[in-house]
Amino acid sequence: MKCLKCDKDMKETGIGYAEKGEMIYDVSLDVQGDLQWEQDEMIGNGEGYFFCRACGSKLEGVDEEAVIKALKE
Repeated sequence: MKCLKCDKDMKETGIGYAEKGEMIYDVSLDVQGDLQWEQDEMIGNGEGYFFCRACGSKLEGVDEEAVIKALKE
């Protein structure tokens, strides 16, 4: 599967997925008394899209089935 924007093979460069949501952190103090932020979980809202990791362009009309098919080829 080639990206329509940069023409690179996304099986080699990678396909990404971005989703809006909230990142939840566990906050504590380190040994120096400074705040330490540790990622706990990501709570997505279900709204997301696939994108080309080479150029960052959104893959319009691409769903999970298309990505699975492209990665199997």
